[in-house]
Amino acid sequence: MLFLIGLRELGLGYQPGLEKEHKQDLVQEGANFALAALGYLEALGRDPETGFTRWRRQAPLQPLDTESQERLLRWAIWRYFVTRVWPDLDFEQEGSGL
Repeated sequence: MLFLIGLRELGLGYQPGLEKEHKQDLVQEGANFALAALGYLEALGRDPETGFTRWRRQAPLQPLDTESQERLLRWAIWRYFVTRVWPDLDFEQEGSGL
C-alpha cells in the first residue's frame, strides 16, 4: 500500500522494470505521506534533483516495537486515505456502512 501511495503522490503510473532501490524509495515516500496525515511530518516541497519530497519532522516519534510500528502505519494509511483521497466523505456519520 505504501508503494502505491508513493506512486500516487509523485504522479507516477505503472512503472514496469523499476529498480529495487527506486521501489524502496517509493515505499519510503508513501510512508512519509502516511505519517504526515498523522501530523508527524510536513512536506516542504520536491527536491529538484531527485524528484522526491523533502520533509520536516513536526512531532517526535518514540521508538516502537515491530507490532506497534505496524499498527501505527495501518492507522497512518487509513488517515492518509481519509484526508487526501476521500476528504469529502464523512466516515464519522452513523449508519454510513463503513
